[in-house]
Amino acid sequence: MWYKETMEEEIGEKKETRDVRLEYEAYRKEFSKKLHQLRSDDEFCDIDIQVGRQTFRAHKIILAAGSSYFSAMFCSGMMEDHADVVTLYDIDPKIFSVLLDFIYLGEIDVTEENCQDLMYVADMIDLLPVVTACVTFLKDNIQPYNCIGIHKCADTPNLQELRLYAEDYIETNFNKITKEEEFLELPSTEVITWLKSETINIISEIEVLDAALYWTEQNIEDRLTILPKLLDCVRFPVLNHSQMQELFSKHVKSRKVVSAVRTYLRTCDILSNDIRSFPRKSSTRSIYVIGGFNRAKNGRWSDAISLKTVVKYDTFKRQWENVHSISCPRSKHAAVSLNRKIYVVGGEDDLLMYNNLEIYNLQTGIWTEGPAMSVPRSGFGLCACDGKIYAFGGWVGSVLGDNVEVYDQKIGHWVTDSVIPHPKFACGVVEMDGMIYIVGGTETESSTEMTTCDSFNPVTKEWTELQNMNVRRSDLALVALDGFIYAVGGYNEYDRELSTVERYSPEENTWTMISPMSERRTAPSAVGLNGLLYAIGGSKRMVDNPYTAPVTLESVECYDPLTDIWTELPPLPVGRSEAAAVVL
Repeated sequence: MWYKETMEEEIGEKKETRDVRLEYEAYRKEFSKKLHQLRSDDEFCDIDIQVGRQTFRAHKIILAAGSSYFSAMFCSGMMEDHADVVTLYDIDPKIFSVLLDFIYLGEIDVTEENCQDLMYVADMIDLLPVVTACVTFLKDNIQPYNCIGIHKCADTPNLQELRLYAEDYIETNFNKITKEEEFLELPSTEVITWLKSETINIISEIEVLDAALYWTEQNIEDRLTILPKLLDCVRFPVLNHSQMQELFSKHVKSRKVVSAVRTYLRTCDILSNDIRSFPRKSSTRSIYVIGGFNRAKNGRWSDAISLKTVVKYDTFKRQWENVHSISCPRSKHAAVSLNRKIYVVGGEDDLLMYNNLEIYNLQTGIWTEGPAMSVPRSGFGLCACDGKIYAFGGWVGSVLGDNVEVYDQKIGHWVTDSVIPHPKFACGVVEMDGMIYIVGGTETESSTEMTTCDSFNPVTKEWTELQNMNVRRSDLALVALDGFIYAVGGYNEYDRELSTVERYSPEENTWTMISPMSERRTAPSAVGLNGLLYAIGGSKRMVDNPYTAPVTLESVECYDPLTDIWTELPPLPVGRSEAAAVVL
């Protein structure tokens, strides 16, 4: 509503006026309700909308104002312009009733039960606000069990944003999705499309072969003849024999399927320049080693130099290369990979302790600053679980941190989550199957190293004491790989630097010693990738003298659990210890 307001003061003989705009939201709502009531009372209605067996009375002018679909129908000289009845096909009357109420009232409830039907009809009759609300709802509630259905229903121009979002979700969570009913019920042509994709996010090509076998096993009689076409999508040259044998043992009940794969391998011929001879662009095949410290042979304790350099190891090419450095030198920090990004936080350099977070974007190759932890931490444990990043213990200034700090991307900052029963530093932390494991470390600066193993449930916040390790370890590396947890190297006062490695089975709650590394390593970096365990760098004393400063190691070796053998790999460009390592 507009009106003229007369000013109190006068300028000469003239009175100054100004325009004021008033908006009455309550009036708008009441006006909409009255229009809706007129429709309910069949007052001034001039059109019947036939949907299935149900007829809806309405006003042409309201429908035309609320939807460009009805505007084109009633205002463009079409035959419906003069019709008393219009029929809409392939629409659920209940869904149309909800949308008709929205046109009059501007209000709607989007639920899991009605969302996709609402979106389909709203897109058809061009109710873009409802389409937008449904797209937002589906993006917020997308899960491995429903993402393929969401992708398939988003097949119109107005839904391209949702289709691309669902496609990205499917590719990012490919391994989880291939076990869901929606994927297993896909026709072979669509399965082949996904298996061929260059951009599916996989740790190993074995996941693609597993998906092909699992899909075939759901209906062996009808699908076995299609299996060779699925196998054409698998990049067999990048797989190793041990991986395939282990996978075949998991599918032992489907002998026909395994036999068909073996027959295919005997007859197929993949040329060296075939795209199938190379890993997929988005496969996890690189190890990033970040920061740490370097001390040369015969160096003094004070000669340690913190590093800000980052190196990447391509496991396919078996080559190291430098990538963009982090902003500041740091050691005793921690890092995780999450959603195709690397998060590096905490650590120290000389007497300076950090709480800042740096994030590496794989696509841009650039590090950016992220939200800092509430307190500086050094020598702490870090892992990612269910889209969140958890930091455990470590030194907080001159005291041990007794809490768990969590970074949630949705919130955008760190929060204190729970209390640690036994604060410690230099421990190993890893996530597996939704549980977080905290192993070894030292409780106080003067105490001996620990053998303890505890699990933390991030949902219930409960701690559970598990079977202790066989060897006391501090400054160890902890890795989850194919259902087991590996404690790699470390240090204890009796054995000093350790070459021993032991493996924990959560299912059996037991620790088992495996073959030792060729090098003794304190504070090594370690990761699991493509069924192999990688041990990188670390430090050790070159002479048996506790007063001699340890030197940092360039050596790298990997362990194959199927053969129980360690193999030497190309060394680091520069030796480093207390570094962080992730796979991406």
